[in-house]
Amino acid sequence: MDKSEGRVQILDGHLFFSPNCSRTIDYPPPLEDENGCIYNIFLPDNPPTGRRNYFELDIAEYAVPRWWSLAFGWIAFLPLHPSFTGPIFEKLIMPGNHLRDFDEETQRYSMSPGLRNKWLQVDQDLLDAIQIIRSHYGTTAFVYPLQPSGFGFSKAHPRSGALHMSLRRSRDWFVVWMALLSFVIAHAESIYPTLKDSVNLARTHWHDLILPHFNRQWLDALLASTVCSFSPYTPRAGVFLDLSVYDSNRPLPEFYCQFHVPVWYCWTAEMANQPKFAHLAPLLHQLQEGTTIISKSPHPLTCPPLPQSSVVSPQPPAVSSSWTKSVTWAEFLTRRQKRYDERVQKETSQQQQVRLGRLRNPPKASAKVFEWVVNDNGDLFREAVSKKMREDVLADYPARQIYYDPIENEYDCCREYDSGASGEASNYYDDADDTISWGDNDVGEGQLGDDRVLPPRAPSPDVEIDDNWHTSMMAPDPRSPDNFTAEVHRILYLHFGYTPIIPVPQFGDPVLRSETDMRRFVRFLGIPWDGLPLSAFGTDQISAAATFVRQLYTKDSSLSVDVCDVFRENRHSIFFSARLKAVRCLGDSDPPNLFMFDFKEHGTVKWKLTVTTPMHTLLVCRLDPQLDETGLAYYLLENGIPFHTLQLATTLSRSPLSTHPPLILPSRKADYVFSLQDYESFRQQCHVIFKQARGRAALLRGYYPWRLAMNDIGFSLALSGPSGWSTNQEEMLIVKVPETGEEFIDDKLTDVELRFICGQYVIPTRMYFISGSFRFY
Repeated sequence: MDKSEGRVQILDGHLFFSPNCSRTIDYPPPLEDENGCIYNIFLPDNPPTGRRNYFELDIAEYAVPRWWSLAFGWIAFLPLHPSFTGPIFEKLIMPGNHLRDFDEETQRYSMSPGLRNKWLQVDQDLLDAIQIIRSHYGTTAFVYPLQPSGFGFSKAHPRSGALHMSLRRSRDWFVVWMALLSFVIAHAESIYPTLKDSVNLARTHWHDLILPHFNRQWLDALLASTVCSFSPYTPRAGVFLDLSVYDSNRPLPEFYCQFHVPVWYCWTAEMANQPKFAHLAPLLHQLQEGTTIISKSPHPLTCPPLPQSSVVSPQPPAVSSSWTKSVTWAEFLTRRQKRYDERVQKETSQQQQVRLGRLRNPPKASAKVFEWVVNDNGDLFREAVSKKMREDVLADYPARQIYYDPIENEYDCCREYDSGASGEASNYYDDADDTISWGDNDVGEGQLGDDRVLPPRAPSPDVEIDDNWHTSMMAPDPRSPDNFTAEVHRILYLHFGYTPIIPVPQFGDPVLRSETDMRRFVRFLGIPWDGLPLSAFGTDQISAAATFVRQLYTKDSSLSVDVCDVFRENRHSIFFSARLKAVRCLGDSDPPNLFMFDFKEHGTVKWKLTVTTPMHTLLVCRLDPQLDETGLAYYLLENGIPFHTLQLATTLSRSPLSTHPPLILPSRKADYVFSLQDYESFRQQCHVIFKQARGRAALLRGYYPWRLAMNDIGFSLALSGPSGWSTNQEEMLIVKVPETGEEFIDDKLTDVELRFICGQYVIPTRMYFISGSFRFY
């Protein structure tokens, strides 16, 4: 058992040791009452009136580690920062005004039937999954918590405040059930390896066990949720164990360490002298540190420990996984308006038509929607809204609180914004502070007994299909006779340095007669659209690229100095570009072969625009000289060209902690037939990736990830610079410059995230032995 991240603390005069957590905790509440009965943590206090109020229960009380008990020990798996993203739990949104119904006849408030049914489905799915796995693996007896529906989210309420409180408490209780399902799955995972090969005790893996009742897409979503995230990145409440008393039903400390659930136990001198406890003993330096009264600095509050990187800083509070840089609404609006004015001044006639068309009839399905929400620290954060929830969120805000940018084609919804436009959203929560009392007769039916038998059930419904997920791209049509020649010239100039002879060739010109001839010209150059061949790289990358292009041009006598800007004698020679002089060729950096535009004191942003190929370096040099770094990066984003926004590590702070668990590649059987449901499930999981602070890296990567991320990430986020440094090096692009010792950082997708975005699945294979060797099929 790895105890390197453990800690010894003195609680109530006793030494307590945790082998897997260094969080500062208090002495746990008592396990039994004055009569020797175990407290029912899911039962509110019994007042003198004899009527319990179940709304007194607070989920925050379960985040405190407690003494283990057979009935309630599973609460140790309660996630401290649960994620409600993904196909299963994203349905558990707090319904807005448009999703609440008011019955004029009965004068009662309730959820809309559609959302209510979704909540009820999640409620039933969690219950059934727990029952199926528990009955098969013989999980020890425990007490079920109250079901979320027991708090009345499916009922009508006489006051809007009562409905609001019911929804809040019900949503909290879904987290409690997520913890129970996590415990049941962990128990199954812990005993399955020892039973799978047994003749009499063999068990079916819990994946295959629940598939007859749920579909494959639901299982994929569950595996990618907080429920199945047993890693240091999903902190849980934890548990106290009394090892001085033997209990065969109590899990061992190794069980909790295996699933990264914090565990504490009292360490006494008697235990230190018994060999059977030797593997649980704290390390010497931990014992010394825990018993030292005077300390130079407080122990860092880090639980669970995160992987180390070259950058170290105290860990800040966790924030929303769909984080963007914290700016006030006024600052965001000022920056957006400035950017809007700049774009309007430089837009083409066709771009103007698109902008004016959007202003006359703002699109709803194709436009991205962002909601400004308040996190636990009281700060506003810009959160991307999934495509299927966009129209619902827009309907929840009055027109005066919605800002639409026709150039970016994005909506921003913010309660602080007031444009003065007409239109109000109905509000049923004016009395949201109303108190509510729920007695035993109203709630008790949700408390299940241990002997409940799972009734037959139909398979869970498929993941919802969104047939119109793609964004309509309004791009110029180069096939139009009016702009075909100009478009061909523009492409050839920007990507290949082609400068047409004067006068400008017409359609009768043999080189530019048609699109086919244009492609023939590009093939002659031998340069792919995504950059030069690796053989063109040298010590001086730009010079090697220019020489390579020049050599190709001279193969045909018809291509002279007049038609290529890589020649010094050309009237548009690239060698006189001010941007080319600002290029730093990071050939010896780590990673190598990057081209950074360092404008020094003339820079307008904190980050450095960096491209990955000589071809794209020359392209940036050919763009409008009036464009700054933001304008250049915007062009690259519009065209799916990969680049980085590298920023000095010393100028960055810690990136926000993501509440979403690490991604797991989905698996399928070898004979599985993929369907539209698989694709839609894949798209929804991609949205979860893109909502993270690092999701902007998908846009910067270009090509296929860029095409997927275009529908979820705003360009303004990509242009805001790196989200910060991370303790996980896989989440950062770190560029070290040996000559200066500088270290630059940018956001990066992990290898697993990239493989998921590319549609990779894990398919089990069979191994055949052939003539002493083996092959996989």
